[in-house]
Amino acid sequence: MSHTIAVVSNDIKERGTLTAFLQKQGYTVIDFSLQPTSMLDACNDSIDLILLDMSSLQCGRERDHVFQWISEWRHLPIIILMPANSGDLAIQFLNAGIDNYILKPVRRDELLAKTRALLRRLNNPSQRLPQTKISISGLTVDLGARRAFIDSRDIRLTRKEFLLLAELVMRIDAICTHEELLAKVWGGEYWDANHYLHVYFGRIRKKLGSLYGSLIETIPGMGYMLHSSTLHSQPQYAHAE
Repeated sequence: MSHTIAVVSNDIKERGTLTAFLQKQGYTVIDFSLQPTSMLDACNDSIDLILLDMSSLQCGRERDHVFQWISEWRHLPIIILMPANSGDLAIQFLNAGIDNYILKPVRRDELLAKTRALLRRLNNPSQRLPQTKISISGLTVDLGARRAFIDSRDIRLTRKEFLLLAELVMRIDAICTHEELLAKVWGGEYWDANHYLHVYFGRIRKKLGSLYGSLIETIPGMGYMLHSSTLHSQPQYAHAE
């Protein structure tokens, strides 16, 4: 089955070039300009990946819109194409929830490799979640919608943050090892990247707040566990990495 990629750019020529290249690789492509409402109107459930060209954006206001959109579409894989001198901005976008970026000039083999890698993970059965909701007091994790709520308030997790929380939720009161979490969310080649988990679980705990963040226990040398009750007794090492 062909995947659908959204190519987004204000540069008509660049948009056409990217669209033609991806179509030759067998992908279905939807392309449109980067306007405040165009992506919201054009995006639908058929889109598997967003390819966003940042090179034509000049002012800070336009870039602020991108951060807003990343937050809205955190459930979809996002690759951003950026000018070669955009290292600091690229880090900000990664922290906001994008999956990868490519510095211009774009090498087609790099673009294709990163696109295929993200779509492989999308097809990975381990990332297909059951259509169910799990609640712990005021915390509700909707696995089907890939959203989490505290007292009906969306806590706005990024895609990877949600996948990590979902793994703990589906194995509540049991230890998920570092290797299992890394393989499920990033892929088997990241088996030793424990620092990723340290960073991401730090963000998840912060978004959950002190009460629900304390449900996530760090098991030194092993992995992480989500407790089923806010009344559990945490050992002293619970937040040590």
